[in-house]
Amino acid sequence: MTAGFLNLLKPPGMTSHDVVNLVRRKIPNKMKVGHLGTLDPAAAGVLPLAVGGATKLIPLLPDLGGEMKGYLAHIKFGVTTTTDDLEGEILEEAEWERVSALSQVAVERELGRFRGQISQVPPSVSAIRQDGKRAYERVRSGEEVELPPREVLIQKLEVLDFELPILRVHMVCGSGTYVRSVARDLGEALGVGGALAFLLRTHSGPFHLEEAISLEEFLAESWDKHLLRCAYPFEPLPEAHLQTVPERKGDVVEGEFPRAGLWRTSVGLLRVESDHDKVARVEALFEDLVN
Repeated sequence: MTAGFLNLLKPPGMTSHDVVNLVRRKIPNKMKVGHLGTLDPAAAGVLPLAVGGATKLIPLLPDLGGEMKGYLAHIKFGVTTTTDDLEGEILEEAEWERVSALSQVAVERELGRFRGQISQVPPSVSAIRQDGKRAYERVRSGEEVELPPREVLIQKLEVLDFELPILRVHMVCGSGTYVRSVARDLGEALGVGGALAFLLRTHSGPFHLEEAISLEEFLAESWDKHLLRCAYPFEPLPEAHLQTVPERKGDVVEGEFPRAGLWRTSVGLLRVESDHDKVARVEALFEDLVN
Protein backbone atom coordinates (compact mmCIF):
# COMPACT_ATOMS: atom_id res chain seq x y z
CA MET A 1 0.00 0.00 0.00
CA THR A 2 1.15 3.52 -0.75
CA ALA A 3 -1.63 5.27 1.16
CA GLY A 4 -3.40 4.63 4.43
CA PHE A 5 -3.53 5.49 8.12
CA LEU A 6 -1.09 5.14 10.99
CA ASN A 7 -2.26 4.72 14.57
CA LEU A 8 0.68 6.19 16.49
CA LEU A 9 1.26 6.54 20.22
CA LYS A 10 2.61 10.05 20.80
CA PRO A 11 5.01 10.29 23.73
CA PRO A 12 4.87 13.29 26.10
CA GLY A 13 7.30 16.09 25.41
CA MET A 14 6.77 16.29 21.64
CA THR A 15 4.43 18.42 19.60
CA SER A 16 2.12 16.76 17.10
CA HIS A 17 4.02 18.66 14.40
CA ASP A 18 7.27 17.07 15.61
CA VAL A 19 5.74 13.61 15.15
CA VAL A 20 4.43 14.45 11.67
CA ASN A 21 7.90 15.68 10.63
CA LEU A 22 9.55 12.45 11.84
CA VAL A 23 7.05 10.37 9.88
CA ARG A 24 7.57 12.50 6.75
CA ARG A 25 11.31 11.90 6.92
CA LYS A 26 10.76 8.15 7.27
CA ILE A 27 8.40 7.58 4.34
CA PRO A 28 9.58 7.74 0.70
CA ASN A 29 8.70 10.04 -2.17
CA LYS A 30 7.80 13.01 0.00
CA MET A 31 4.25 11.72 0.48
CA LYS A 32 1.76 13.91 2.28
CA VAL A 33 1.22 13.29 5.99
CA GLY A 34 -1.60 14.84 8.00
CA HIS A 35 -2.86 14.37 11.54
CA LEU A 36 -6.47 13.85 12.59
CA GLY A 37 -6.28 16.23 15.55
CA THR A 38 -3.35 17.59 17.57
CA LEU A 39 -2.29 16.67 21.10
CA ASP A 40 -0.68 19.13 23.52
CA PRO A 41 3.10 18.61 23.89
CA ALA A 42 2.76 17.42 27.50
CA ALA A 43 0.04 14.90 26.57
CA ALA A 44 0.49 11.34 25.36
CA GLY A 45 -1.71 8.89 23.51
CA VAL A 46 -3.36 8.15 20.19
CA LEU A 47 -2.28 10.39 17.31
CA PRO A 48 -3.71 9.04 14.04
CA LEU A 49 -1.98 10.12 10.84
CA ALA A 50 -3.15 9.95 7.25
CA VAL A 51 -0.44 9.11 4.72
CA GLY A 52 -0.41 9.82 0.99
CA GLY A 53 -3.79 10.01 -0.71
CA ALA A 54 -5.53 9.05 2.55
CA THR A 55 -5.21 12.71 3.58
CA LYS A 56 -8.09 13.41 1.16
CA LEU A 57 -10.34 11.18 3.28
CA ILE A 58 -9.92 13.22 6.48
CA PRO A 59 -12.95 15.48 5.74
CA LEU A 60 -15.20 12.38 5.57
CA LEU A 61 -14.33 11.13 9.07
CA PRO A 62 -16.55 13.52 11.09
CA ASP A 63 -19.61 11.98 9.39
CA LEU A 64 -18.59 8.64 10.94
CA GLY A 65 -18.09 9.98 14.45
CA GLY A 66 -14.39 10.33 13.68
CA GLU A 67 -14.19 13.64 15.54
CA MET A 68 -15.01 12.05 18.93
CA LYS A 69 -11.99 11.56 21.17
CA GLY A 70 -11.50 9.81 24.51
CA TYR A 71 -9.18 10.90 27.32
CA LEU A 72 -7.93 9.82 30.71
CA ALA A 73 -7.25 13.05 32.59
CA HIS A 74 -5.88 13.96 36.02
CA ILE A 75 -7.08 17.32 37.37
CA LYS A 76 -5.19 18.92 40.25
CA PHE A 77 -7.27 21.14 42.52
CA GLY A 78 -5.86 24.11 44.39
CA VAL A 79 -3.71 25.62 41.68
CA THR A 80 -4.27 28.08 38.81
CA THR A 81 -1.69 28.53 36.04
CA THR A 82 -1.08 30.60 32.92
CA THR A 83 -1.56 27.56 30.64
CA ASP A 84 -4.33 25.75 32.56
CA ASP A 85 -1.97 22.82 33.10
CA LEU A 86 1.11 22.23 35.25
CA GLU A 87 3.45 23.34 32.44
CA GLY A 88 2.67 27.00 33.01
CA GLU A 89 3.52 29.61 35.61
CA ILE A 90 1.53 29.35 38.84
CA LEU A 91 -0.81 32.31 39.27
CA GLU A 92 -2.53 31.30 42.47
CA GLU A 93 -2.56 28.47 45.00
CA ALA A 94 -5.49 27.80 47.30
CA GLU A 95 -5.04 27.05 50.98
CA TRP A 96 -4.98 23.32 51.72
CA GLU A 97 -7.87 23.70 54.19
CA ARG A 98 -10.15 24.79 51.33
CA VAL A 99 -8.92 22.04 49.00
CA SER A 100 -9.19 19.30 51.63
CA ALA A 101 -12.79 20.33 52.29
CA LEU A 102 -13.83 19.23 48.79
CA SER A 103 -16.11 16.20 48.67
CA GLN A 104 -16.77 13.85 45.79
CA VAL A 105 -20.45 14.72 46.06
CA ALA A 106 -19.64 18.39 45.40
CA VAL A 107 -17.34 17.49 42.51
CA GLU A 108 -19.94 15.21 40.91
CA ARG A 109 -22.57 17.93 41.23
CA GLU A 110 -20.39 20.47 39.40
CA LEU A 111 -19.35 17.95 36.73
CA GLY A 112 -22.95 17.83 35.53
CA ARG A 113 -22.53 21.36 34.16
CA PHE A 114 -19.77 20.15 31.83
CA ARG A 115 -21.70 17.39 30.07
CA GLY A 116 -23.45 17.84 26.74
CA GLN A 117 -23.22 20.88 24.47
CA ILE A 118 -21.47 23.62 26.47
CA SER A 119 -19.82 26.99 25.92
CA GLN A 120 -16.08 26.83 26.57
CA VAL A 121 -13.27 29.41 26.49
CA PRO A 122 -10.10 27.83 25.06
CA PRO A 123 -6.79 28.30 26.91
CA SER A 124 -4.96 31.46 25.89
CA VAL A 125 -1.88 29.31 25.30
CA SER A 126 -3.25 27.29 22.40
CA ALA A 127 -2.81 26.84 18.66
CA ILE A 128 -5.99 28.75 17.82
CA ARG A 129 -5.38 31.52 15.32
CA GLN A 130 -6.36 35.08 16.23
CA ASP A 131 -5.62 37.97 13.90
CA GLY A 132 -3.43 35.70 11.78
CA LYS A 133 -1.22 34.48 14.62
CA ARG A 134 -1.35 31.46 16.93
CA ALA A 135 -2.62 32.42 20.36
CA TYR A 136 0.43 30.92 22.07
CA GLU A 137 2.72 33.02 19.84
CA ARG A 138 0.94 36.20 20.93
CA VAL A 139 1.21 35.19 24.59
CA ARG A 140 4.94 34.49 24.23
CA SER A 141 5.45 37.93 22.69
CA GLY A 142 3.91 39.52 25.76
CA GLU A 143 0.43 40.23 24.43
CA GLU A 144 -2.66 39.70 26.54
CA VAL A 145 -4.88 37.19 24.75
CA GLU A 146 -8.59 36.70 25.31
CA LEU A 147 -10.20 34.05 23.13
CA PRO A 148 -13.97 34.06 22.57
CA PRO A 149 -16.04 31.14 23.92
CA ARG A 150 -17.22 28.47 21.52
CA GLU A 151 -19.66 25.58 21.58
CA VAL A 152 -18.17 22.14 22.21
CA LEU A 153 -19.63 18.70 22.88
CA ILE A 154 -18.70 16.60 25.91
CA GLN A 155 -20.41 13.26 25.43
CA LYS A 156 -19.11 11.59 28.60
CA LEU A 157 -17.40 12.86 31.75
CA GLU A 158 -17.15 10.38 34.59
CA VAL A 159 -15.10 10.13 37.77
CA LEU A 160 -12.66 7.23 37.95
CA ASP A 161 -10.99 8.12 41.22
CA PHE A 162 -10.84 11.03 43.66
CA GLU A 163 -7.86 11.31 46.00
CA LEU A 164 -7.16 14.90 46.98
CA PRO A 165 -5.86 16.97 45.36
CA ILE A 166 -6.17 14.79 42.21
CA LEU A 167 -9.39 13.93 40.38
CA ARG A 168 -9.10 11.22 37.70
CA VAL A 169 -11.76 11.33 34.99
CA HIS A 170 -12.64 9.60 31.73
CA MET A 171 -13.87 11.99 29.09
CA VAL A 172 -15.26 11.58 25.56
CA CYS A 173 -15.64 14.81 23.62
CA GLY A 174 -15.95 16.32 20.19
CA SER A 175 -13.42 18.16 18.10
CA GLY A 176 -12.23 21.50 19.47
CA THR A 177 -12.78 20.62 23.13
CA TYR A 178 -9.95 21.52 25.51
CA VAL A 179 -9.52 19.25 28.54
CA ARG A 180 -7.33 21.98 30.05
CA SER A 181 -10.33 24.32 29.99
CA VAL A 182 -12.46 21.72 31.76
CA ALA A 183 -9.81 21.43 34.50
CA ARG A 184 -9.60 25.23 34.86
CA ASP A 185 -13.37 25.81 34.87
CA LEU A 186 -14.16 22.92 37.21
CA GLY A 187 -11.59 24.18 39.72
CA GLU A 188 -13.00 27.69 39.45
CA ALA A 189 -16.58 26.41 39.96
CA LEU A 190 -15.44 24.63 43.12
CA GLY A 191 -13.75 27.79 44.39
CA VAL A 192 -10.21 26.39 44.63
CA GLY A 193 -8.80 26.58 41.12
CA GLY A 194 -7.70 23.67 38.98
CA ALA A 195 -5.17 22.67 36.35
CA LEU A 196 -4.59 19.65 34.14
CA ALA A 197 -1.88 17.43 35.63
CA PHE A 198 -1.90 14.52 33.16
CA LEU A 199 -3.57 13.70 29.85
CA LEU A 200 -3.70 10.46 27.86
CA ARG A 201 -5.77 10.20 24.69
CA THR A 202 -7.34 6.75 24.67
CA HIS A 203 -9.02 6.92 21.28
CA SER A 204 -9.58 9.20 18.32
CA GLY A 205 -12.53 8.07 16.24
CA PRO A 206 -11.90 4.41 15.29
CA PHE A 207 -8.23 4.53 16.37
CA HIS A 208 -7.68 3.08 19.85
CA LEU A 209 -4.82 3.04 22.32
CA GLU A 210 -4.74 -0.77 22.47
CA GLU A 211 -3.79 -0.99 18.77
CA ALA A 212 -1.46 2.02 18.65
CA ILE A 213 2.23 1.56 17.88
CA SER A 214 4.98 3.55 19.55
CA LEU A 215 7.00 6.08 17.62
CA GLU A 216 10.09 3.97 18.34
CA GLU A 217 8.47 0.92 16.70
CA PHE A 218 7.51 2.92 13.64
CA LEU A 219 10.97 4.42 13.20
CA ALA A 220 12.75 1.08 13.71
CA GLU A 221 10.72 -0.92 11.20
CA SER A 222 9.62 -0.69 7.58
CA TRP A 223 7.55 2.49 7.24
CA ASP A 224 4.50 0.65 5.85
CA LYS A 225 4.53 -2.35 8.22
CA HIS A 226 1.81 -0.83 10.40
CA LEU A 227 0.02 1.12 7.67
CA LEU A 228 -3.75 0.58 7.84
CA ARG A 229 -5.66 0.49 4.58
CA CYS A 230 -7.61 3.54 3.45
CA ALA A 231 -10.90 1.72 4.09
CA TYR A 232 -10.06 1.06 7.77
CA PRO A 233 -12.01 3.96 9.34
CA PHE A 234 -15.00 3.17 7.13
CA GLU A 235 -15.42 -0.52 8.01
CA PRO A 236 -18.38 0.11 10.38
CA LEU A 237 -20.38 1.56 7.46
CA PRO A 238 -23.30 -0.39 5.99
CA GLU A 239 -22.26 -2.51 3.02
CA ALA A 240 -23.71 -2.00 -0.44
CA HIS A 241 -23.29 -5.12 -2.61
CA LEU A 242 -22.78 -4.71 -6.35
CA GLN A 243 -23.62 -7.54 -8.71
CA THR A 244 -21.25 -6.13 -11.30
CA VAL A 245 -17.96 -4.33 -11.06
CA PRO A 246 -18.03 -0.61 -11.95
CA GLU A 247 -16.22 -0.21 -15.23
CA ARG A 248 -15.27 3.42 -14.98
CA LYS A 249 -13.12 5.08 -12.31
CA GLY A 250 -15.77 7.75 -11.73
CA ASP A 251 -18.56 5.28 -11.02
CA VAL A 252 -17.89 5.36 -7.27
CA VAL A 253 -16.25 8.47 -5.93
CA GLU A 254 -16.80 10.89 -3.07
CA GLY A 255 -20.11 9.44 -1.90
CA GLU A 256 -21.70 9.16 -5.35
CA PHE A 257 -22.69 5.64 -6.37
CA PRO A 258 -23.65 3.71 -9.54
CA ARG A 259 -27.30 3.65 -10.54
CA ALA A 260 -27.86 0.10 -9.32
CA GLY A 261 -30.69 0.45 -6.84
CA LEU A 262 -28.34 1.22 -3.92
CA TRP A 263 -29.61 2.98 -0.81
CA ARG A 264 -28.04 5.91 1.02
CA THR A 265 -27.39 5.96 4.76
CA SER A 266 -27.99 8.85 7.14
CA VAL A 267 -24.35 9.87 6.72
CA GLY A 268 -24.50 9.58 2.95
CA LEU A 269 -21.70 7.01 2.76
CA LEU A 270 -21.60 3.32 1.92
CA ARG A 271 -18.84 0.73 1.86
CA VAL A 272 -19.09 -0.93 -1.55
CA GLU A 273 -18.37 -4.62 -2.14
CA SER A 274 -18.85 -6.80 -5.24
CA ASP A 275 -18.82 -10.43 -6.33
CA HIS A 276 -15.52 -9.86 -8.12
CA ASP A 277 -12.32 -9.37 -6.12
CA LYS A 278 -14.37 -8.55 -3.04
CA VAL A 279 -11.61 -7.25 -0.78
CA ALA A 280 -9.35 -5.97 -3.53
CA ARG A 281 -12.22 -4.19 -5.21
CA VAL A 282 -13.11 -2.28 -2.04
CA GLU A 283 -9.57 -1.06 -1.73
CA ALA A 284 -9.49 -0.17 -5.40
CA LEU A 285 -12.56 2.00 -4.98
CA PHE A 286 -11.00 3.88 -2.09
CA GLU A 287 -7.73 4.16 -4.01
CA ASP A 288 -9.72 5.69 -6.88
CA LEU A 289 -10.96 8.28 -4.44
CA VAL A 290 -7.60 9.20 -2.94
CA ASN A 291 -5.19 8.88 -5.89
